[in-house]
Amino acid sequence: MGIKPLHICFVSPEFPDQRLLPAAGIGFSILNLAKALIEQDHKVTVVVYRQQKSTEFTENDIRIIALSATNNPFYSRFYWRVDLARRVEMLHKIESFDVIEVPDYEGSAAFFKLHLPIIVKLHGSLSYFDFLLKRKPKFTYYFFEKRALQRAKFVTSVSHFAAKITKEVFNLDFNHKVVFNAVAIDGYQQSESALAILYFGSLIEKKGFLELPAIFERIAQEHPHVEFWFAGKDFITGSGKSTKASFFELLQPKFHHRIKDFGMLPAPELKQLLAQASVCIFPSFAEALPMAWLEAMAAGKAIAASNIGWAEELLTHRENALLCHPTDHDTFAKHILDLLESPELRKSYGSKVQQLVHEKFTLEKIAKLHIDLYKQFGKH
Repeated sequence: MGIKPLHICFVSPEFPDQRLLPAAGIGFSILNLAKALIEQDHKVTVVVYRQQKSTEFTENDIRIIALSATNNPFYSRFYWRVDLARRVEMLHKIESFDVIEVPDYEGSAAFFKLHLPIIVKLHGSLSYFDFLLKRKPKFTYYFFEKRALQRAKFVTSVSHFAAKITKEVFNLDFNHKVVFNAVAIDGYQQSESALAILYFGSLIEKKGFLELPAIFERIAQEHPHVEFWFAGKDFITGSGKSTKASFFELLQPKFHHRIKDFGMLPAPELKQLLAQASVCIFPSFAEALPMAWLEAMAAGKAIAASNIGWAEELLTHRENALLCHPTDHDTFAKHILDLLESPELRKSYGSKVQQLVHEKFTLEKIAKLHIDLYKQFGKH
């Protein structure tokens, strides 16, 4: 008699599919894990909330249920969470999920019933990011995110750093288990075609995107042929200006012609771009365990990145990458120049991080860890 397959429900504000709103790290991490779980004969449903319209479809054997915001004029920060809890409970009565996994972000599980098999995963909450960015957390988000953690049957985290800081932020002492994000290791090639520095991911301040003009200016003055490429979703800042527009305002006009903006790219095109770039740069201020870093590692790229907290769980300075604080523009630029000037160093670091991904972050290995966790803390 075979082992009974699990039915796992992921509840998320995002999921990568053209029929849904654009997704970022949380959505892609769920997609990777869902594919790996299905490969191991488990069943996956993804409930994606606050979409433009309600719809249901199946893609790659993943059942996707998109929930739109209601037209209720009282659909506020409070009521959308109540409405989501009601809809998920109705689904659970029909499907009898073994596990309902919900991210900590926004505290979307704040009103889920306690009898549900809820696991909250720490991807980085709004209050967590406020703490790292030295901003005062918004009371409403803090309240809902803390309440969601208190209602979880168990908490898992994508990094030790995220768990440690989350406990500090909310003054909570919960049991948790760290299970890293996973990344696909197939489809990556090496075809470096230009001397180019690549940043990819959301174009937002917390990921250090606006540190890049100062860093690139220092590099461009030393290296006359290097280009800077970026790919990702633009965001509107608090001043009403796009981050991309702010980037070009901060960069001296004489360097604008050496910038290439690729916008948001589908996964196959992003892999092609990764193959062509020389170095990847990630000057982040606030992360939990970034998918973009894992993808660059899987592609075998030399990386210059931030040295804050989570970075030490992925990379080791001068062993397989070059790390420093994102505001240390001179050192960041020197790290990039060192990599650009040494193909041997790029190849060495790229091979080491790629090997690390194969050892610790493959879909198969991470899926197995999740399955063991789900069996232990899910529905009995």
